[in-house]
Amino acid sequence: MIGSSATTVSCSNDVCSRANERWDEDRLAVATHVQSLLVAIRSNERFGAKARFLGSSDVVEHVLLRRLRALQRKIVTPCLVRPITEEAILLPFCDIWISEEMSYTIIGTAMTSLSNLIDLRCTFITVKGIQRVLELAQRSVGGSEDDLTYEDLLLRKLKLCVSCVKHPCARALPETFFVDVVRLAFVIAMHPDTSLLLRCIAKEAMKDTATAMYGFIIENISSYNLGQGSTDGVENFQAHESCVDFQLTGVPMLRYVCSLIDGTVSEIKEGRFSPGMFGSAADSSLVRKVQLEGLHLAQSILFVVKDHLCMPECGNLLYSVQHNLCRALLVAGVGTEDIGLLSQIFPTVHTVVKVASFHLLPQTYSFLKVLHLDPLVRIGSDLNTNSTSSRVGSVTTSSQRPSPAAQMSVSKMLDLCEKRELILESLVGFCTDANFAVFCYAQYDLSRRFLPLLEHMCSLLVENCFNITNSNVPLEGGKPGHNGLTNDVEVGTPLTRMDALALEAIKGLLWQVSQVAPPQRFHGDSNMAAMINARITEKNMLVELASLFRTNALKSGIPFLLEKAIRLPAGSLKGVETGSIGCDVPMLILEEPAGGREVGACLYRLSGLLDKRALGDYLGELGREPPEPDPDEGEHYQAALAAWMEDRKDDHLKLGTVRYHQEQLKGFLQSFDFRGKSLLSSIRETAYHMCMPGEAQKIDRVMEVFSRTWLEANRGEGKDINPFQSEQGPFILGFSLIMLNTDQHSGKMSKPMTQEDFRRMHRDSDGGGSLPEEYLRAVFEDVKAHPIIMAEMMDVGFSNDVTWRLEMRPSEAVESRKSDPFTRVSMQAVSPNALESCEVEALRPFILRMIWSYCLTAFGNTLVGCTKSVFATQKDSTQETGAEGGDVIPQLATPEYAYNCALDGLCLLAKAARDRGMASVVDRVILTILSQLPLDLENVGSTIPQLSTQPSALLCLEKVFRVLDECVHDVLDAWEKLGRLFSNFFLLGMFSRDVVDSPETVTLRAELYANPCAGAEEIGDTQPDGGWLSTLWGSPNTQNRTKELRLQREQETMERVKALLPTLEELLNMIDGLDVDSHGRFFSVLCEEVRHKLRQKDGGRLSTHLLVLITEIAVRRPAEQTILDRYIKLCQQTASHYFTAHEHLDDADLYRNNISEDGESSSRLYAPTTERFGVSFGAGASPASFDFFEEWLTSTTRVVKAVLRALVCFASNAESRHVFSPLLDLLMAAPPNVFKVAVAADLSLTLLELTQEAPRLVNPPYNLSLNGVLSALSLSFTTCPSPVVQKRVQSALSFVVREALYDSLSESDDIVNVLVTCALQSSRMQEEYPASADTTWPRTNVKPSDVPEQGELVESFIGSLVTVCHRFAINHALRDAPADNAKGPAVWIIALKGLSNLVVMSRHSRDRNMALLCLQRCLLDLEIGSLSADTVVLVYENVIFPLVEQTCASPSDSPATLGERCDQNDGCQGGHATDKVLPQILPKQFSVTSILSSLAPAPPSRRAAQSAAAAAAQRSQGGRDKHREVVDLKCRVVSLLSKVFLHYAKLMGENPVVLRDLWQRVLGTLCALYTSLSEESGTGLPGGEAATLDVPAFNGPRRIGAMAEDNAVLREAIQEAVKNMIYVLASILVGTGSTLEAVEAQQFWTSTKNLLRTFDFAEQLLVFIDNLEGT
Repeated sequence: MIGSSATTVSCSNDVCSRANERWDEDRLAVATHVQSLLVAIRSNERFGAKARFLGSSDVVEHVLLRRLRALQRKIVTPCLVRPITEEAILLPFCDIWISEEMSYTIIGTAMTSLSNLIDLRCTFITVKGIQRVLELAQRSVGGSEDDLTYEDLLLRKLKLCVSCVKHPCARALPETFFVDVVRLAFVIAMHPDTSLLLRCIAKEAMKDTATAMYGFIIENISSYNLGQGSTDGVENFQAHESCVDFQLTGVPMLRYVCSLIDGTVSEIKEGRFSPGMFGSAADSSLVRKVQLEGLHLAQSILFVVKDHLCMPECGNLLYSVQHNLCRALLVAGVGTEDIGLLSQIFPTVHTVVKVASFHLLPQTYSFLKVLHLDPLVRIGSDLNTNSTSSRVGSVTTSSQRPSPAAQMSVSKMLDLCEKRELILESLVGFCTDANFAVFCYAQYDLSRRFLPLLEHMCSLLVENCFNITNSNVPLEGGKPGHNGLTNDVEVGTPLTRMDALALEAIKGLLWQVSQVAPPQRFHGDSNMAAMINARITEKNMLVELASLFRTNALKSGIPFLLEKAIRLPAGSLKGVETGSIGCDVPMLILEEPAGGREVGACLYRLSGLLDKRALGDYLGELGREPPEPDPDEGEHYQAALAAWMEDRKDDHLKLGTVRYHQEQLKGFLQSFDFRGKSLLSSIRETAYHMCMPGEAQKIDRVMEVFSRTWLEANRGEGKDINPFQSEQGPFILGFSLIMLNTDQHSGKMSKPMTQEDFRRMHRDSDGGGSLPEEYLRAVFEDVKAHPIIMAEMMDVGFSNDVTWRLEMRPSEAVESRKSDPFTRVSMQAVSPNALESCEVEALRPFILRMIWSYCLTAFGNTLVGCTKSVFATQKDSTQETGAEGGDVIPQLATPEYAYNCALDGLCLLAKAARDRGMASVVDRVILTILSQLPLDLENVGSTIPQLSTQPSALLCLEKVFRVLDECVHDVLDAWEKLGRLFSNFFLLGMFSRDVVDSPETVTLRAELYANPCAGAEEIGDTQPDGGWLSTLWGSPNTQNRTKELRLQREQETMERVKALLPTLEELLNMIDGLDVDSHGRFFSVLCEEVRHKLRQKDGGRLSTHLLVLITEIAVRRPAEQTILDRYIKLCQQTASHYFTAHEHLDDADLYRNNISEDGESSSRLYAPTTERFGVSFGAGASPASFDFFEEWLTSTTRVVKAVLRALVCFASNAESRHVFSPLLDLLMAAPPNVFKVAVAADLSLTLLELTQEAPRLVNPPYNLSLNGVLSALSLSFTTCPSPVVQKRVQSALSFVVREALYDSLSESDDIVNVLVTCALQSSRMQEEYPASADTTWPRTNVKPSDVPEQGELVESFIGSLVTVCHRFAINHALRDAPADNAKGPAVWIIALKGLSNLVVMSRHSRDRNMALLCLQRCLLDLEIGSLSADTVVLVYENVIFPLVEQTCASPSDSPATLGERCDQNDGCQGGHATDKVLPQILPKQFSVTSILSSLAPAPPSRRAAQSAAAAAAQRSQGGRDKHREVVDLKCRVVSLLSKVFLHYAKLMGENPVVLRDLWQRVLGTLCALYTSLSEESGTGLPGGEAATLDVPAFNGPRRIGAMAEDNAVLREAIQEAVKNMIYVLASILVGTGSTLEAVEAQQFWTSTKNLLRTFDFAEQLLVFIDNLEGT
């Protein structure tokens, strides 16, 4: 406790210490100012300040001087406690200030002293002192000697007042003091005699006073919310206490400011001009100044309260803003055409809406519609444009009749243009607000009360994006007083600054809806989209109803309402008003039984959306009904009357009847709540919901029902509300008020009705009595001052209280708005998290769907309108320098700025559409930008010149690629033009680059990156360098310089385009990432471009480059069948085009008699090339022919490489392998010459790589058509004599055989056929192209290792045959094969037949011997094991016996002569091997004998031109050696016949019958051969081998001797073979292991002896057999 007391005492001491210190400071300040005032008084001898020195008792000091001295004495007396009160301190200063005796200097000093004391925040200053000073400030100032001194005193007074209102204690003052200060400053500022300095200070004082007061209000609210007061450093209990007491509300001040804004300020308490001048037309400029000052004050006030206006503590101030400030702004905006005033009204409107948009829904709607949109429509109409609310974006041409603009003065037109520009600037401010679009859409476009606002705004903005000034109106000069207005507005130009403003506004709206909330901040309800769709559906229905009702209410509107309305039970809507219908309750609802009364009540609820004039006319209708029966009908009258009454019983439910319309009018008017409302107020309310009909009868019907309804609601009211005494009184007065309104405000009456006339007209109108004169006078004056406003006259009716209350009524009940998530959307500045609320994010996609078409129209038409003028005056930028030489500021001209703005807007639209899933919009954007590219997509060469002459196209190109990069997956329809664009750029070489390739091969990738224009004529060099005049008179140097500059510009353009384009890899990846539909469209366009280029005269070369790109695209999509089908078809068409072009290469007449410049035939210069290609151009071919050939060959090779690239890629994918065969067949179908020079080399290389790479692939192409691969290899080998091609084929076949890349059972025969064919062709090629010859071949990149050595190919093929045979025999166990399965042995035998045919048909003895050796190895292979007897028989029948017959038994068909005879046939027929080989290779059921029997000779040898003498000498030298080799071959064949039999004899012993039969055939064959040789040797006929050799060295006896010698050798070989077989068989059959029975053995040997008797050496053998039988 002791410590606590000590702390309390210490604190008290500190407070006292600070108070003493403050008082010392205050005392010093007061003393200083007292001394200053005393000095001023002493300087004036009038007050006797020096009288005390005279010692005279008659001289008395002035009382004010004595008081001041007394104050000085008290101040200088030292005292710790303040003994002087505030009043004692301030009173002397105040008395001197207001004294009329004091001079200007003294009064000014006193006022300055007071102001300084207040500014110093002296502690003795309290609220009372401040209040006293402000009260004195309202008095007039004395002591002024002239105008200058008077203004100085006024200035000091204003400063004193500002000091008072800024003092912290002033927050406890009543608000009237602040208003009085503002009023005082206003009077001073507005006085016509006020100097400029004083006027500025007065205006500043008004602003400081207002902001200080509202600053106190905000501080009070903040302090109250924090639970503590704040005195801003002033330790004054009274000030602190006043902080909590909310005396300041801000309402009186705001009302006064509003009276300034609308120009209705009622009084001025001080000044030198009369208050009535504000209403004078002659002083309209003064009214404008007053309004501007009010607007400035309002803006300052809003800036202070903007963050607190919507707080509950500011409820009164918010209400004043709603109904005072907004009303004043609307009245001022509607009632003025002054641009300066509007320029201040619009920013104030922006601030008000931004601060409290949620609480100002109807006010904001009026701001936008009445102050912005409606004036735009009127201006457009005045300027003679087709300003409608349709979606048409382009301005239509005006009619030929004189337009209003043609009759308008230049000054008036410029005023309209300036106002239009100002309105558009204001709309730009709205549209660039982050929440404006969502706010408008949620609060108005989805609202049941308001017509769509955002869509109407977009329509008007689109229409205002284009110049609407009539170009026929002469506007040579600008309006006086408008500095540079003509240049700013640019009247008559295609694009103006106003158009650019409208474009900015549209872009701002688009920017708002393009914002996407981050995923972590958007947790929208999935039901929100459904809710919005339901709102849109209902709103569209209501808008359609309004449209039909406006067109024809009875025939269209009401039937639609009855059809669409939801029916509810009777009484469900009892007591429900329009504003209280929940957001979930539809507006189109009818209570049962849905008669006239119910429809009328529904029309009342819908009156806010319906056309008021159409509604009034419809409600005033009488209706129709059948006529009443005639009483003269006699006895039938009663029955007819009863039937007529019965029919009319339900007329209130029948549309169009009298009763229906009567009930409908009652239902409508009875929905009003007229209770406690005067008749005039009720009429105004009724006229607001429906315009009174134009016909007097309809008005009469409406007013009759209205008067009864009103009277029924107000029967018990007082005389001030209901002064009527009869039923007719309200009707008569109401009708006359309608007439009075027309009389007073229509402007058609030359002498309007007076009050006396009105009073006299209503004499005795109330049931014989008269209404009170005061009542009549009041209603007359009310109608005269405020017209009865119809709904379409709302913009002039804001000054009327009733109309304002109806127009600005809350949209919905507070509870209903809280439950509706979308009505919470506002424009108020809120936190970022709330800004991206789920409601806002849910609304944005729907807003985009509504405005995207307007945006696209505006941006697209802007591009069209600016294309010609953009960069016309300045291509890059305009640079302006200040008059005094400042920094250079780059600025964009209006057309260029609008062009860039439109392009950016299109990119923004595409991005927003992408984010919202609107792919069709992205398509439209790209197509719109592409339409501005001045490109001739049909002519590739014109692209760069066009781009170089129009830089705007480069901007469009940049935006296209930007949109494509961001929205590539949303593009669909635009791929057609994009495909043509990319194909053109590809053909222009925009994607080309240098690729370092291996020296071995030129890959397709190099072709892909190659420049298609390399080596061609200069692109764009078709345009002339000048006109015909420059051609005649221009110098060559000038023309060359012009051409150089143009080419330089085009090269720069190409570099810029390349910088914009993606790389080729990026392009391919982009295309590959497309969906199936988009990819298909793009691919289809590229294919069509290839076909189009093929049809062009000079486009063939480009088509092949494009095919390379298409190939690269196709191979990336191997699983899409549509792509594959299109690609195959395209390849077929392209290949067919180039394959058939070879026919022109053989047309020698085309190039005949074209001799080179040196007189030598050009064909000699190109002879080496043409020989290698086998193409003849004739003796007189020119270099042009060879250039054409080279171009054709290059293009054809490119096509082949592209197809091969696709072939390899498709073969590696299981889903596209079925395409392999068609592509391969396509290449194989090339004509022989084409295949030889353009296909074979690349095809063989590709097949080699494919076969060698197959085992390493993830999906190896084992299931490809091996038959097709083998056919292609065989065709390449037999057609192209290139050693490189043959080596590749050999390597491929060897690899296939070695790695067993085939099915040995089903595909071995194909392998054998190809190997035999290639081996025979290789044997022929060794003679035609010996190793010493030039082995180079064009376009094959030959290396020494690629050239095979002599005989290498044949050895390889034979070795592969042996491998095939051996592998089959081992894998398929021929001995164990069932008897009914002949497939296995048959395949093996086919392989053996291949070797046999090589023995017969090979052209070299070395090849024949090797083939025979391999055949023997295969037949006697020990790994095969034992064969069945039937298999051995098949071997003999199909292989061995035919081999013996062809080699030994037919000298004329001997191997030595077959090749030469084939050469003779080749020379006679001139055919090509492929013509007959290819069709026989393809079928699988094909044998070697069928190939070899029909094998056509090879093409004629290019070295057949040797002289006959040299050929004869060569044959003479080697003929004998060749003959000996043939004899040796025959002997080896005979040996093979016996060896095979003996090898399998023991095995066949199990089947004696087969063994005996085969033995008889073998022995019989040898016997026949031996016998024929004996006959030839004996007769000496020249039919032997030597005769067939036709060797000149062997003639006469020498020739016969040689033949006999050869026959002897062969006979000896046969003799040895027979002996060996007899001896070996004896050992096999007679041995212990023999399986032959005795009888079978007897028969076997008996038949053997019979056959042996034909041999001349058989004696010894017969003896041996006899001995054998004896044993």
